[in-house]
Amino acid sequence: MKKTFKRVVSLSLALSMALSMAACKKEDKNETTTKTGGTKSEAAKKTYEKPSVVNVTWDGTILKEGDEDTDALYKAYNEAYGFEVKWTRPDHSGYSDAINQVFSAGDTSKYPDAFLLSAENYVSFAARGLLYNFKEDWDNSDIRDSVDSKGNPRFTASFLESVSSLYTVEGKSGELGLYGLPTTRGNGCVTYVRESWLEKIGKKAEDIKTYQDYMDMLTAMQKANLGDGGAVVTAAGYISKEAPYTNYLPEFYQDAYPDFIQGADGKYVDGFQLDNMKEALKRLATAKQSGLLDPDMSTNGTSQARNKFIENKCGVFTYWAGTWKRTLGQNIINKDKTWASKTEAANFGDVVALKPIAEVGKYIERMAPVVVISKTAKNPEGIYKYFVEPIYDGDKVMSVWMYGAKGVHWSDEGETEIQNLTAKVTDADGKVKKDENGKEITEITGTKEVKSTGFHFKLNKSKTAVLAKNNIDPLLAVCEYLPNKNPAGEVVNASNPVAYECQMMFNDNCKPAPALLSNPTLAQNLNDINNKRREVVAAVVDGTMTYDEAMKDYKDSVGDKIDACLKSLNED
Repeated sequence: MKKTFKRVVSLSLALSMALSMAACKKEDKNETTTKTGGTKSEAAKKTYEKPSVVNVTWDGTILKEGDEDTDALYKAYNEAYGFEVKWTRPDHSGYSDAINQVFSAGDTSKYPDAFLLSAENYVSFAARGLLYNFKEDWDNSDIRDSVDSKGNPRFTASFLESVSSLYTVEGKSGELGLYGLPTTRGNGCVTYVRESWLEKIGKKAEDIKTYQDYMDMLTAMQKANLGDGGAVVTAAGYISKEAPYTNYLPEFYQDAYPDFIQGADGKYVDGFQLDNMKEALKRLATAKQSGLLDPDMSTNGTSQARNKFIENKCGVFTYWAGTWKRTLGQNIINKDKTWASKTEAANFGDVVALKPIAEVGKYIERMAPVVVISKTAKNPEGIYKYFVEPIYDGDKVMSVWMYGAKGVHWSDEGETEIQNLTAKVTDADGKVKKDENGKEITEITGTKEVKSTGFHFKLNKSKTAVLAKNNIDPLLAVCEYLPNKNPAGEVVNASNPVAYECQMMFNDNCKPAPALLSNPTLAQNLNDINNKRREVVAAVVDGTMTYDEAMKDYKDSVGDKIDACLKSLNED
């Protein structure tokens, strides 16, 4: 039987393939060659109807409702698009679950027209037949071939090739299609360390080169009593819910990967059952037993883990490269002005980034989330043409996606704003008070002037921090904005050196995540398998089960599902 899966090509391979393939495309009778090396079918051109309303569900991470002036943001989107965009914004930590719940319920009237999907959900939703295939629309798109005033293509060669390989996956009937487009490159996580903690143990970031160096660093920090009760490392769980799974604790997982992977003989195996995963769990369990790991790690969300790093309770935290380095540093400075003296790009706000240790080799870059369209949406072609394509227009729509609303989220005029300085409210026992929603209560303790000249992000709605981006991070853009400049014409890299340096370090020391696989059998079983994998990791690390006991439970619970998935992947 013919295999019914699409093996995804890596981003690094995509670049070399794009450069070689661009010169090899042949003209067919009914096709015209484009500047990017793709082809357009004359017969496939169609007329598109502009929608009046598009219902969109998107991750609530950036410019969240209630926290920021989203009314101004949504107005800016409507004006840029020329029609109404109605937004649903689930919280970041529960976004994937919220999307899955909507589609699992099966009520098509509640499906969004367009929405954001993680890479893992993307291949699954496509295989389940839930997404509109806009390959023909993309292949015949004018924007795909757009160039700047100097004739340079808007999209990078690696992006164009990744669209035809990495993001071209199988649908429900096994047909290859393009069901989504990434709005940014995938990015990944780097390990951040509080520089002051390193200084107190007589170390520098460049000293941490091996796993032994890393563990010696953690142990020395613990002995120096720098953490909260001895804990040094914090993270949002022992294992991530989404691919690439191991990115929050790379030093412990090293070369282990908890998914189906291809062996040297070309056959797929369950990476979760390999010896390197056993060793990874052993390393994690030892660190947990030694008190080096945050005791709340198994239940932490990303915000809880971030806050422990910002509040100096834990000194080691692996999180997203680039813009997040500056955000972490600025939040630390806002909380404790002691660190305002650390202004260099390398140590801004007492935060330094480690290069990957030898055993890790390279950090993992994930497959980027994608914008998709529901198969049941009315006028999906029009939604693609008038909602999806303009995200890359290099003009007014892309500007809103990157920067938000002019005059509210950013400005290109000099001004002085008054920033509120805040502190958390504590009770008589020193515990932070929380409101009825579980959010920590803060109070204003003072103010300071923030002077800006030229292009700048403005203070947020509560006037407590300077904004950094909207949904598309300029440092991760897959195409250039006028080009590679902010709306005021300034080079993006020069305006954000802290984030830029970190991003470039990651880019120079990363590798693509292992391939995501898709077929109907995987779509039916992978969620249950991954849930069980997370249970096993927690049981072994927390010591409630031995490795052998946990793996027996794993095989007893989902062994049949694993076998079915491997059979589907290894069929001839």
